[in-house]
Amino acid sequence: MAIVEIGIVMLGLGMILGLAIVIFLLAFVYTHLDKKLLKKFSELSNKDNESWGNITKVNEARANEARELRKRIEAIEEKLNIALQPESEAKEIAKEKIAVKARK
Repeated sequence: MAIVEIGIVMLGLGMILGLAIVIFLLAFVYTHLDKKLLKKFSELSNKDNESWGNITKVNEARANEARELRKRIEAIEEKLNIALQPESEAKEIAKEKIAVKARK
């Protein structure tokens, strides 16, 4: 009977010791990995911010190009409308307005 009781006590102590080791390992791994993961997340966040900055710059450049193209198209349409008008004083005035805009 004493051997069985000693075995049960040893089993209980082994389980407690095992549980303590597992808890210690979990705490160690959690703190160690937590620092590495936080560092990795911050690196990824910085890369993400850089990417968004680059995308924003590209979008601004595209918007500027679109504005410039619209202005060019409007100028060409205006010249075309004037060219299609029959010869008159209004046509000469419109040509002069275009020439003044071109000088600016």
